[in-house]
Amino acid sequence: MRAEVEVLAREEAVRPFDLEHGPLLRAKVLRLGAEEHVLLVTMHHIISDVGRWGVLMREASTLYNAYAASQPSPLQECRSNMPTTANGNGSGYKGGCWKSNWNTGGDN
Repeated sequence: MRAEVEVLAREEAVRPFDLEHGPLLRAKVLRLGAEEHVLLVTMHHIISDVGRWGVLMREASTLYNAYAASQPSPLQECRSNMPTTANGNGSGYKGGCWKSNWNTGGDN
């Protein structure tokens, strides 16, 4: 089974991204058994770095733990809409979770 997961992970890793239409982040859940799963996450390098990857993993772990305990999401709701909040000079995004979390690598 592990060999099959590795093959699928390699196939996903080399699958090209559509930079014009996206998505630039893909996720797949592989069910190995009734109680065993593997999450494959593939991101294009233009949207990720070590800091942002850490934010994604912390938030995914937080959500998994909450949902596994039948609890609601403990994460702050992100109210910004990236396409409408991008500033015109190309230097980033204004307000919302994007700037405070993803762009800076901060929590929530």
